[in-house]
Amino acid sequence: MAYAYARAGQIVTADLLNDIGIVGQTVFMATRDATQAITANATPQVANATSWDAVNLDDLGGWSTGSPTRYTIQQAAWYQLSGGCGFSSEATGTVRGAAWFLNGALMDAGHARPHANVPAAVTLTAEARTIAVPLDVGDYLELVPYHNASNP
Repeated sequence: MAYAYARAGQIVTADLLNDIGIVGQTVFMATRDATQAITANATPQVANATSWDAVNLDDLGGWSTGSPTRYTIQQAAWYQLSGGCGFSSEATGTVRGAAWFLNGALMDAGHARPHANVPAAVTLTAEARTIAVPLDVGDYLELVPYHNASNP
């Protein structure tokens, strides 16, 4: 979700009015419906970003099949990020989590505490932290699931 605002004394231009028009609007929504392999290592820095296979909404045109793990910012604004990853009941291991990456690096405060001591054969959804961040044109975001299992 993107949002922009007018500062006190700021000249209100057509561009600013267009920016204000997207306040509270969801601008991108995607899912991964097929199974995806995730590198096992209990840290997001070495995991595989989610490769989106179903893009339900892309109002600003930031997703491309050529880079299916990335959403590239097309309009500078504040964005609220929200997402999560589901892990099947066939997964082994004890740690599962999800994190936001900005321009290929783990974001500050980009992930919540991972689920630890997860028993075997449990279906689980790990949420990445919901966070509001200012982003510039050309920045790109990725949602990265991680675990320490051998079979996600």
